[in-house]
Amino acid sequence: MRSTSTKTTLRMAAVFTGFALSAGLAGPAFAAAPAAAPSAFGAAVASADAPAPSTDAKITRLSTTTGPQAGGNKVVVFGTNLTTGSGDDLAAKAVTFGDVAVAADAVKVLSATALEVTVPAAVSADGKDAAKLAVLVKVGGKGDFKYNYTQAAPTISEEAADEDGFSPDYGSLASTIKGEGFEPGTTKVLVGGKPAKATVTVVKSGDDSILFDAPAGLTGIQDVLVTTKGGTAYAGFVDYEAVAPAFTTDVSSGLTTLATTVTVKGTALDLVTTATLNIKDKDDKDVKVPVAVKKNVDATTKKVTSLTLTVPKLAATIKLKDATGVTGDLVLNTKYGSSTSGDDSKFEWDAPEQATVSKIEQAAGATGKTKFTVTGEHLTGLVSITLTPRTGVLGKTTPVTASLVKVASDTSATFEIPTLAAGSYDAVVKTTAATDSDKFEVVSAGLPATLTKATYTETTVGADKKPVPARVTLGGTNLSNSLTARVYLASTSADDLADVEGVAVKATAVGAATIDLAGNLPAGDYKVDVSIDGKTWGTATTFKIAAQTLTKVTVADKLVTFEGTNFTKATVARVFGSDATDDEKGAGAVFTTFGAAKSTLTLSEALTPGDYTAEVSLDGKTWVAKDFTIAKPLAVSDVAYDGKVVTLTGDSFDTVTAATLFKGTTDTKAAWDKAKGTFTLGADITAGTYKVTLKAGTTVVTKEFTVAAAPAPALETADYTPGSADADGGISFTGTDLPANVKVRYYLKSDGAAKAVETTVATQDGTDGWIKTYDYTDADAKDLASGVYVLQVWDGAKYAEAGVEFTVSA
Repeated sequence: MRSTSTKTTLRMAAVFTGFALSAGLAGPAFAAAPAAAPSAFGAAVASADAPAPSTDAKITRLSTTTGPQAGGNKVVVFGTNLTTGSGDDLAAKAVTFGDVAVAADAVKVLSATALEVTVPAAVSADGKDAAKLAVLVKVGGKGDFKYNYTQAAPTISEEAADEDGFSPDYGSLASTIKGEGFEPGTTKVLVGGKPAKATVTVVKSGDDSILFDAPAGLTGIQDVLVTTKGGTAYAGFVDYEAVAPAFTTDVSSGLTTLATTVTVKGTALDLVTTATLNIKDKDDKDVKVPVAVKKNVDATTKKVTSLTLTVPKLAATIKLKDATGVTGDLVLNTKYGSSTSGDDSKFEWDAPEQATVSKIEQAAGATGKTKFTVTGEHLTGLVSITLTPRTGVLGKTTPVTASLVKVASDTSATFEIPTLAAGSYDAVVKTTAATDSDKFEVVSAGLPATLTKATYTETTVGADKKPVPARVTLGGTNLSNSLTARVYLASTSADDLADVEGVAVKATAVGAATIDLAGNLPAGDYKVDVSIDGKTWGTATTFKIAAQTLTKVTVADKLVTFEGTNFTKATVARVFGSDATDDEKGAGAVFTTFGAAKSTLTLSEALTPGDYTAEVSLDGKTWVAKDFTIAKPLAVSDVAYDGKVVTLTGDSFDTVTAATLFKGTTDTKAAWDKAKGTFTLGADITAGTYKVTLKAGTTVVTKEFTVAAAPAPALETADYTPGSADADGGISFTGTDLPANVKVRYYLKSDGAAKAVETTVATQDGTDGWIKTYDYTDADAKDLASGVYVLQVWDGAKYAEAGVEFTVSA
């Protein structure tokens, strides 16, 4: 708001050097410095070298340095060089306040050093109110003395009162306030005490304006204020009204036993924070049931397009007046209020009723499965569907539970089950209702049975200690008790299959069954197939029984240990003599202790030494054999010696692992040959006591024997036979205990032993021998000289002194 100032004339009562006095004036007294006067003693003489004095104006002070922004007030400017001219013909230099030039008629010369100036309004060069309130005062473009405009409080000419469109959620946009005294940058708008975004427009003439956006977060009537540095002005009021979402729902009912999904579309859905289902309980009290809210946002626009509400199950703590259900209102809550939508927000919360089935139709489904369509009532809340064989087509009446159950509506649903064997089934529909549906008959056309897996199990003993026969467990589709199966070696020819008898199938489910066999099967690759009529057989599946091996058999008293591969708990084993007949071999017995690679069998009595055969079998018919021998115990019964060799007589020398021959305490180091049972010494055995020690495992056998000293050889007779032209000559002798090769000497008794002739000759039976002295083939041969001779024998240490004499005649 602009004001017009009244000019005030200040008359000077007196002018004095130094200061002025004024009385009875409308304005304050001002002091001004007079213009410089000539000296009473004449003009001063200036130095020819002194610079010329400055003629620029200089402001020393202002009578007041503040004034209204509208101007119109007067101020006296004091200084030097403020005027031009001299004497009474003084003219003021141009005066400016900031960018505003003061009109000539608004400047009055009081003296050469004082000007009275009417202050102009604070305006900028472009004619609009200036934002800056501090300006520089200049005279003749010089001086630069600071002057401050005092800003006035704003005035409002058009209030922002009771305008529409103010929301606590959004605020409002582009509301206008008109008035004066606004300035860009410092003017603020407050709505209910909260700052608003404001844009100020200032014009030279007419009202200024403020365009502002009201803030969000306020409710009800709120005042609007405009503040500047000059003060605050009331600019009216506004009314905030909460925005209520308007909406529709796609589902108007649900079960108290299930969570129900409701899709909501409408306006202002982005404001929704929570939702409730408002109902009355049995006491007619209001109950707000929390409902989950999910906002669905468009990926492109980023705007909320719909809400997904999830009405929960009825909590057990809430009791309804009517057990069949209750009708309530879906309420959308925002930060500043709540909203319903008439009939569109009504929601029937019903207790489930027993499902009824009027029709179940079989349709083509996925491979290996059958699809059914259910028609009836109260199918919403469907939990499961089970089908139980009526005729025990699966042996036991085990229910078959449907999969992929889908509810299309309250009157229609679909489900899938593995394809059923042909027959009648009772279908029961279970929902969240307290009672399941009544039984409904379903007839399955069935499909051909197929086998996908076969697993063989030997005869076992069950937990109840009853024997379980050999069994093949089958996996496949459409299996039932009406099938028969056959098991045969994979190598069986097609012609021979006609002789393979079928075995009854015991189905436990449409995908599982067993067949029991008369006995265990031998090793081999097998096939099994099934038939509905015993004539047409399906595709066979296979299983394998691994072959057994028997690699080692050991015996310890009654315990026989079998080592090999693929032993089973049902394997039977037997042991018999190698010369046993088939009747003597026996049927075998199961292992006493079992291991897949090592098992044992305890016999009724220990085996005696001899040759045996051990056998194992999977079926008691086909056997795997291993021969073994139980050797006699290691024993030495006799010892013989001859020269360097000591020969033992006994048993199981081939088991000996260590053997020694000691004479007394001295090891003879004799070499042992277990194949021959002999020790070989380095020299002929001598008299003494000997000990043989043999070891075989932990068995140690010893045997002592004594070698007596050999009797000394002795000569009994000696006789000489002279040689001839066709016969050798020599000495023949007899004696006792003569060695096979005996050492002897002979000499003329008259010559003495010094001239004896020594020789070694063979003996016969240790009793007689021959010494050739004349070789008839030798032309130079000579008989012994005549005389009495002495013949002596070597006794191992010396020649026996007692010899025998013989005579050689001339």
